[in-house]
Amino acid sequence: MPINIQRALLALVVALLAAMSFGNPARASVVTIAAGTEVKVHVVDKVSSATAKPGDSVAVVAAQQVVVQGLQVVLAGAAGQGHVVAATPLGTRGKRASITIALDWIQAVDGQQLGLAATAGGAANLVFSSTGPFAKTFPKNKEITLTPDLVFSVYTKDERTVHVVTGNGY
Repeated sequence: MPINIQRALLALVVALLAAMSFGNPARASVVTIAAGTEVKVHVVDKVSSATAKPGDSVAVVAAQQVVVQGLQVVLAGAAGQGHVVAATPLGTRGKRASITIALDWIQAVDGQQLGLAATAGGAANLVFSSTGPFAKTFPKNKEITLTPDLVFSVYTKDERTVHVVTGNGY
């Protein structure tokens, strides 16, 4: 092949690669997350009513991405944290087992910690027991054990602004 054709083909290949790599430049968008936005999470490690103590840290992760205005503001797998508020082992004071947890935060795509609440209305604590919203999940007369396969909803506590990079902003 003549040198001019080789150079032309090489220039074309370089131009195509440049267009693929830089054709969609990174853009920063600002997204407002409303208070009460649902975030589905699960615990990282088991938490049992038999062994948990108030103040114990509870690591959580986002079970799925959170999308606001078509943009991901929390990635699936994003780290978060909560803590045990109360734990009642089975049979203590004649009561059923339960664990009360406060979910403190989940990490947004821009690195900030978004405060969490148990309900969209802002209630602080989530109670896991054989009665109430989780009655079908936990049998009566057994310890309550939260496992990583139990996905539950929590909600953003406050309205927050998150900076999202779109395009080839990797």
